[in-house]
Amino acid sequence: MVLALLTLLYIFPSGSFPRSRLYYSYAAAALAFVLLSYTSMLVQGAVATPMGLVVSYGPMYRVFGLFAVSSLVLGATVVLRKAKEARGRARAQLWYLIIGLLIPALGIGTTNLLVPLLSNASWYGQYGPAFTLIFLGLTAHAIIRHRLMNIRLVISRTVAYFLILIFSGGALVLVTELASLLFPDRTRNLERWSVIVSIVLIAVLFQPISHFIRRAVDRYLYRRPYDYERTIRDMVHRINTMLELGPLLDYLSDVVGRTVQPERVSIYLTLPEGSEDYQLQAHRVFVDTPASAPPELLPASSEVAQYFKTHSASLLIDSPEFLLKAPLNELAAECIHPIFDNDRPIGFLVLGPKLSGDPYFAEDLGLITILVTQAAIAIKNAYLHRHVVLVNEYIENILAAMDSGVVSVAGDGTVTLFNTAAERLTGLQRERTKTMPVTNLPEALAQMLQITLVSRRPQPQRELLLTGMNRKSFPVVCSTSILTGRAGVALGAVAVLNDLSRVKELESEKLRAERLASIGALASGIAHEIKNPLVAIRTFAELLPERFVDEDFRNDFAKVVVQEIDRIDGLVSRLRGMAAPRSQAHRSIDLRGPISDTLALLRGRLEQAAIAVRTDFEAERPMVAGDLDQLKQLFLNLFVNALEAMGPGGQLAIRVAHRNSAEVPRLVVEVSDTGAGIPEAVANRLFDPFVTTKERGSGLGLSICRGIVDAHGAAIRAYNNPGRCGATVAVEFPVWRGVDIPTLSS
Repeated sequence: MVLALLTLLYIFPSGSFPRSRLYYSYAAAALAFVLLSYTSMLVQGAVATPMGLVVSYGPMYRVFGLFAVSSLVLGATVVLRKAKEARGRARAQLWYLIIGLLIPALGIGTTNLLVPLLSNASWYGQYGPAFTLIFLGLTAHAIIRHRLMNIRLVISRTVAYFLILIFSGGALVLVTELASLLFPDRTRNLERWSVIVSIVLIAVLFQPISHFIRRAVDRYLYRRPYDYERTIRDMVHRINTMLELGPLLDYLSDVVGRTVQPERVSIYLTLPEGSEDYQLQAHRVFVDTPASAPPELLPASSEVAQYFKTHSASLLIDSPEFLLKAPLNELAAECIHPIFDNDRPIGFLVLGPKLSGDPYFAEDLGLITILVTQAAIAIKNAYLHRHVVLVNEYIENILAAMDSGVVSVAGDGTVTLFNTAAERLTGLQRERTKTMPVTNLPEALAQMLQITLVSRRPQPQRELLLTGMNRKSFPVVCSTSILTGRAGVALGAVAVLNDLSRVKELESEKLRAERLASIGALASGIAHEIKNPLVAIRTFAELLPERFVDEDFRNDFAKVVVQEIDRIDGLVSRLRGMAAPRSQAHRSIDLRGPISDTLALLRGRLEQAAIAVRTDFEAERPMVAGDLDQLKQLFLNLFVNALEAMGPGGQLAIRVAHRNSAEVPRLVVEVSDTGAGIPEAVANRLFDPFVTTKERGSGLGLSICRGIVDAHGAAIRAYNNPGRCGATVAVEFPVWRGVDIPTLSS
């Protein structure tokens, strides 16, 4: 008995067997005393007297008494240490164990051990069993009031096994008696066979009959039981399809109400985007009697919320470890179970009293724990779903409010995003673009997205002409980028379209303003250029009446008039070239072609002036979108200007290279000479009409070049060569890798 008590104090409540060497020493001593109890070393004899039983003790009895007392002291030390370290229900169980077992053990030890040891009288031993009443009372109180043992399970299993025992024994007796009555002459043999047959039948029928009896007992004693496996299976199947928080909480309330059958169910949650307080999200009542509504808000500073920051088990209204009478009464709760997310309480399941009046047993709390654990996962998924929906709505609102068109495609080339501005610019309806292949988009836009998907490189700042709603054309600038995931894996591509209609209108207005501003200068230049030939013609015309008979004069007059008129005609032709180039379709052109053709045209003049030509085509396939004839005229004017700026023996250098300006790929053509360079006085006006450094130049060549460059969406600039003689004219063309498109010039 002493060893059994010590063992219980060591293993309770964990159930694991002790590993203490001290315990095994006491166990060995206990076994030794068991053997000594069969000898006269402990008890030599006993005599019954009117005062009671008088025992004669042996020489080892005092050693045994010391062993028993030290065992009780050791057990008390172990259980007190466990009680200090334990928390919650385990701590309450240990304190009940201390009060319920150690106090009776000390009383029994005093009356039945210490008193006989000191006085050699055993008549007080008859009072020792009375101390077991303390143990029985505390145990009954703990079982009934504080659920320290599942009495429901004890009763149901005891009754069930008692009925199964009656059935098994009755079946055995029935078969034996029937065999004796039917075959009286063969009673002995039949009894043996009837016993064997009965045992076989009982073994075969034991499992289904025991299951039937258990269910019947449970149904009779505790009303209709619920099916653990089916309830959990049905719930998991349903909540996996629920992404809305409201229906999910209603379903959880309904499941708890149908299984555990409380009077009311309330669910409090703290919303991710809200405060830390817990808000009432669901409330169900399963009785007809009116009841006060639970509070709408449970502050994070409340006693219940603070309690579950350090506890994870269900909180019962009569829990011995923590009494929250006022808060639980305010919530009309008999049981509160926390809802955790990563060890953080995000809500509570509040249950009222049971409809049957029964307390919440371990089976109820176990089922609630499983249901709430599964619901916590579903609640987290519902939070994530709502967050995704809100983010998508936010993004949709942003995209709908944008003036820029946004088109995104997945890695397989299907359209995944198409905003309102893109619908306006492309003329495609948003509803029809979902999961549409990228090839159904406008050709130029589709090709840019496909190039981005294949090359994994962005395609920035490309001008396109799209046909939108009502067949209206929109000049746009398009940029594409790669969509990548967290691991850097390409998920697709996105294109951003910006409408250039207003920009083009402003450019046209600017050009008109510039043209109007330059009319005065142009008129002055024209008057100056035409005045000289007119003066010469007028002078000859005034002298003609006087010297008409002079044949040499008439010949000179005719010659001068023709030359000056040709000069005026050439000037008018040059002015016509200053006009904006005609709008026509541009196509992909390799710049090496017009450059080589122009150099071939000037070969004779280059050889005559002994000018060396050096070409450097660094760019592989320098493709631009343009007009071949205009490009030839552009390079002809640039090359002629360079030749006229150099004397014999100079060098003309032509270089074509790729360059990224603000991450925009450009093709740069540089024409360099070894002449005198550009005077500072005309450096800022070099491309204006009638600005020239030549004695007989018209100043219109570079102006014409400027018009051709503008028509191609390019840029032109001129500067002196740093560190050496001569000047360089650089023309930057946008790189074109797509299809032919119409010109966007005004």
